[in-house]
Amino acid sequence: MARKISNILNTLFLENANAITFEYNPETGSASFLSCDSENRHISKTVKDFFDIDFCTTLKIHPEDCAMIQGKLLEASRTPTKQASLVFRLNYFTPQYQYHQIQYASTALNNNPHRCRIIAIITNIQTQFQQKLVHDELAMSISNLPNDISQGLPVSQQVFEILYRTTDTHLAISSILGVLGRAFHTDRVYIFEDSEDHSTCSNTYEWCAAGISAEKDNLQNLSYHDDLGDRYHDNFSEEGIFLCQDIKDLPKEQRDILEPQGVLSMLQCAITENGIFSGYIGFDSCTELRHWSDDQVSTLMQVTRVLGTFLSKSRRESKIIELKVH
Repeated sequence: MARKISNILNTLFLENANAITFEYNPETGSASFLSCDSENRHISKTVKDFFDIDFCTTLKIHPEDCAMIQGKLLEASRTPTKQASLVFRLNYFTPQYQYHQIQYASTALNNNPHRCRIIAIITNIQTQFQQKLVHDELAMSISNLPNDISQGLPVSQQVFEILYRTTDTHLAISSILGVLGRAFHTDRVYIFEDSEDHSTCSNTYEWCAAGISAEKDNLQNLSYHDDLGDRYHDNFSEEGIFLCQDIKDLPKEQRDILEPQGVLSMLQCAITENGIFSGYIGFDSCTELRHWSDDQVSTLMQVTRVLGTFLSKSRRESKIIELKVH
């Protein structure tokens, strides 16, 4: 059994390079930890009298989470536990507390169900947790709007407020695409951004409904001339709207890009920067031919303007950072 547990721990560690593996031995009352430092060197640590230590000081767990973690692990040491997980805050690797998840299980030692060996893996979920917070906040904001989701100005104001308050524009944009996709019952929502010389475009953000294939990795550096038929911009109206209720009506070069993605209908809204076409936000229907109402188109155009403003701001900030680095 001990060898089996060790093999499980080694497998978990190899599959999760930034994780901490943990094993509690009821025979010795000690716990062993294995992790990696910033240079990928293995660090092992053994803690004696594990359940008598101060979890906050020794393990650097947030004071508000210590009692929960200690209590649940103590319970697992006395009762076999098939599989369980907990979310808590830890500053083991970073100066600030970050959210982590511990996944653990315990097995009876020598057939004694009250003396159990615990194995666990601890992973950092700070990014996922932040994204969930942004998504939940935006979802709550939109759910508090009038039932008619097609009213454009309130929705765009909500999107603007979320982007303005967030400290991570990339996470906020990704979450907003998901909320919009669900709110408007569309199958895929995405953003394409132009290259600096505007000769190509790349899919930089994408959200897909359940059962809809992700295409982002397949849609990088598309040439407006070679891949999209050199007249792609002509699809957009003066207001920056490209509305296609049936892609069979499009030129062959464009159909060749869209058909493998399963697109039947789509709406795209142009992103402009200083009056120059710089990309677009798109909404695909892959399960039915779709008609978008004027109110829905107006709403999504408003949202596009807001997101486009923040994308431009993000690009400018990135260029400034690059200049400072070089």
